[in-house]
Amino acid sequence: EVPDEDVQTAYEIRLRELSGPETRVLAQLSGADRSAVQEAADQIVAGATPEDAANTVDGVDLTVLRVQESELADDAFASAAFRAPEGDVLIPVPSGSGWATALIREVVPGDAPAFEDVEELLRQDLAQRDAERIFETNLESLYDFVGGGFEISEIATEMGVPLLRFAPIDVRATTQSGAFVGGVARFPDAMQTAFDALEGELSDIIEDDNDGVYVLSLDEVIPQNAPPLETIREDVLATYKTIRRAEALEEIASGISTAATSLETLQSNAAAAGLEAIVLEAPVERRAPPPNVDNQILAQAFALAEQSAGVTPTADGGSAVVWVDAIMRDDASDAPALLDVGKRILADSIRSDLEIAFRQAAVEVSDLQINSGEIETYVQSMAGEE
Repeated sequence: EVPDEDVQTAYEIRLRELSGPETRVLAQLSGADRSAVQEAADQIVAGATPEDAANTVDGVDLTVLRVQESELADDAFASAAFRAPEGDVLIPVPSGSGWATALIREVVPGDAPAFEDVEELLRQDLAQRDAERIFETNLESLYDFVGGGFEISEIATEMGVPLLRFAPIDVRATTQSGAFVGGVARFPDAMQTAFDALEGELSDIIEDDNDGVYVLSLDEVIPQNAPPLETIREDVLATYKTIRRAEALEEIASGISTAATSLETLQSNAAAAGLEAIVLEAPVERRAPPPNVDNQILAQAFALAEQSAGVTPTADGGSAVVWVDAIMRDDASDAPALLDVGKRILADSIRSDLEIAFRQAAVEVSDLQINSGEIETYVQSMAGEE
């Protein structure tokens, strides 16, 4: 929570930044000879008016301007004229084919927004900065704890962060009773690290582009218990066919993606491979994704640069090539809507973490086999809007 006085202070400090463009009245003296322009500037500093200086120095012309910075064609002169305080005289700067100086006669501030109009935006900005500062501080502490040989439970206690425990899983993130543990599966680096680690070993710090940083500890390695092939032959064959199909699809998709230089080439490459290229008619918004598009495809789309392609797995076990033709940025006027979306995403994330923790607690305190369907129904009945 950001204190009201901090928001008010930020408003006062950043008022000029938040306001519209300022207007300045400039008495500009210009000429081809730098020394002549410098002489005119010296006379003004000594007390002469720009008009007197223009009349007494040969080769210098006077122009009185009332302009905004964007209206000045010469960037060097514009930058100098709009950085100097009112009453200042500029040293001669290159301007066009000659030189120019100016007396800053008046500075007219731009229209300032009311505090109430920008209060929420300032509050969110301050909260974001505080969160980043806290994150950096905690990250330093995490490195210290891991480097100091602390147990993972001690690190969680000292830092005040949740420690998630999961039932034993195999390389498919599936428990012995057949339940899929999505809370682990969505972190491929964590899965790889867990199956490379030694029993009781604390991992190095793992950085994830989307979910921050984390460490994990392997509690126990349960020896592999492979059933006789005769009892699982059909399942093995089905799995093998699925894997081979996925690999073949990914190879085709990768080839199409690598060769794509435009939407047209992607479509022609897809047609040559006997595949269909689907072009969405309307732009896709992150806060209002179309319901008929795979979430993995959407995630890949918002991770790509403009005019580029990428390959992503899909929910049905296949692969898809995603092409981003153009990226359109949100207007500042969309900030309130984006804030609502951010709050909803944060709430969904917290709700998901709570559901995972609840499931894990249910497994740890009972000897019953997991019935994922029943647990899902029960959790959903508990989850409200808050």
